[in-house]
Amino acid sequence: MTIDELVNFAGNLPDEVTIEDKSLMEQVLPIVELEPEEKNMVFKMIDTFLT
Repeated sequence: MTIDELVNFAGNLPDEVTIEDKSLMEQVLPIVELEPEEKNMVFKMIDTFLT
């Protein structure tokens, strides 16, 4: 599914969602183990990179 299809989605949601890029998930999952202050810092950095 492309970003455009996701943003302009007009159909039914899929029954199952799979994550194809496991290496990305392996990089992101350790964020869960961070302290709340560290998590906030990581999310602020991500927001900065995306804007």
